[in-house]
Amino acid sequence: YLKKYCEPVGEKKSALSGKRVHVSEQDHCGGARFIGFDEMEKYWKGIGGKPIEDAQLASLDAILEAVLPKALYTGNVILGNSGDCIDCDRCSNTRFALQSHDLSDSKFCAYSYLSRVCSFSFGSGFMGECDQVIQVHYGYRTIRSFECLRMFNCADCYFSAGLENCQNCIFCFNLKNKSYCIGNLQLTKEEYGKFKQKILGEARAELKAKKDVFGIVELIAHGNFKGTESELRVQRGIEKSPYFGTGKPVPKVLEEGFRNTSKLLLGTGLSGIEQYEKWLMRHVRVPPKMKSVASGKAMYNVPVLAFAYTTKNCVTIEEAESAAKGSITQEELEKLSVYTAKDLLGKIKYFTPETKFGDSLDVEESVDFSSSMHCWRGACYWTSKYCCYTFWMRDGEHMYGS
Repeated sequence: YLKKYCEPVGEKKSALSGKRVHVSEQDHCGGARFIGFDEMEKYWKGIGGKPIEDAQLASLDAILEAVLPKALYTGNVILGNSGDCIDCDRCSNTRFALQSHDLSDSKFCAYSYLSRVCSFSFGSGFMGECDQVIQVHYGYRTIRSFECLRMFNCADCYFSAGLENCQNCIFCFNLKNKSYCIGNLQLTKEEYGKFKQKILGEARAELKAKKDVFGIVELIAHGNFKGTESELRVQRGIEKSPYFGTGKPVPKVLEEGFRNTSKLLLGTGLSGIEQYEKWLMRHVRVPPKMKSVASGKAMYNVPVLAFAYTTKNCVTIEEAESAAKGSITQEELEKLSVYTAKDLLGKIKYFTPETKFGDSLDVEESVDFSSSMHCWRGACYWTSKYCCYTFWMRDGEHMYGS
């Protein structure tokens, strides 16, 4: 149950010792070999420390032939003040973690991913500064919540999605600054408490009996998880270029930034960034294309696994704000339960992956951004500028294909 929407930690075998090596990414070249981070000393004393002879520097092919035996991926990477990280990879300043990856400054996490400054996180990920959460995907400063998607500054919420600055909400969607709501219907604190005990009792019974529960992802997807393999996975790289493109050219300021950055790194400035789209996106998460179920408007999804199942019921952020005005009726509330929610919430359970916070300027063909400028063709730009073809960029500048 905890692992079903989390991007898993992969397991490989060490080329040096045969021991298990845990890796967070599956985007490796064919025939790739691996070592554990704790085997670095052994690696450098052996093949890694063997110098390349002068004769092997005669040509690029000769250099590659000499270097390839040294080329190994490293897993089990645990950095900083970390401890008790079991079967984890790419964790820094993290303590007490199990089968998790890409955590920083976190503690007491299991089956979690892509999180920073989080604690007591179970089956959750793509979060920042969250505490005591189970099956919460994409959250910021959200605490004591269960089965939620895209939650910002929320507390004590259950089976909800798209909430901002909300507390004590169950089966709610796209609300802002609300509390004591069920099915987007405003209740008194006493009414809310009565229904909360009923619904949580049902959830506990389901988890105890089946070790699973019909959760927020299933609700949004209508329980229908049918789709192509490409729809139900996190895609890295594009098969055909152009992938992005609405007819608008990339602005000159981005072209100039790409040219200057490539000149700095390669000695020659590259012009026409769109020509390099396929190369730049080769190992970058691709925001899936989809259409709003309400209007048919083209839009992009956030490229994390939990969101892949929501595409059949997504709307734009403006349409989500409009849908939030609806609610279930008092009569429907009396019938509402963990078992009937799928049928009773149909008119409100729309989901948007789009986030637009702060003042952003010239952010195009992208999904999910905050206080960024001149960022194009990517996903998750946070306080960044001059970026293109990237994913999950925070405080980044002049980043391309990253």
